[in-house]
Amino acid sequence: MVWRYTEYSKCQQLTDWKDYKFKCEIILDSDVVDLRTKFIRTSSGVLGNLEIKTNDKLRPRFYMRIGENKSLIFNYELDILNGLKRILYKIENSEEYSILTPRFIDNGEFEDFVEIGKYAIERFPKISEEIVQSPKLFESDVPEDEVELVEKYFDELEKFPSWDLIQRSLSKEFSDIIKLYSQFEFYQKKLISRKNLFTQEQIQELSNLVEPLKYK
Repeated sequence: MVWRYTEYSKCQQLTDWKDYKFKCEIILDSDVVDLRTKFIRTSSGVLGNLEIKTNDKLRPRFYMRIGENKSLIFNYELDILNGLKRILYKIENSEEYSILTPRFIDNGEFEDFVEIGKYAIERFPKISEEIVQSPKLFESDVPEDEVELVEKYFDELEKFPSWDLIQRSLSKEFSDIIKLYSQFEFYQKKLISRKNLFTQEQIQELSNLVEPLKYK
């Protein structure tokens, strides 16, 4: 497995690759604070152009596939604004293309939290070490069609003052999110106690599991 850095639509992205498949993607993106449609009159008529306003706060959003995960359409999504969500992507095929349609399953079980916590404990401390190495050293993990893209942004790595600090910041954020959403979930834009409550013993077990991430 190996961590790689790329950028998509100006969003910084870290991907943990194994056997040509991603196990975790961390996307640093700004919060969307306003959406407006600006109408423009053209020769073809009035067209609507969506304007997106963001703030300056970069938040990590985690997209995870755990273990071998032979079903490539099942993912965890985790961030501070939405908590943990299990998402199933339904594949719809046509003659020309395939569409992945996301379907929300639930906010995760205790076992899901444990599994992603164990993954993070193992892999997050390797970010700063692996991210600065050439993708050509990991040909068995990085997909061939990704190598050129990774190399395109390889020089960008030097612009970051410290990958150790970035690693610690991401690890701490992940730890805090896990602890928070082991007790709460979002419902109708409000933070409420989990409907699927964990026991105090389970909450403490999760807290103990991810606590070392604060110091990685």
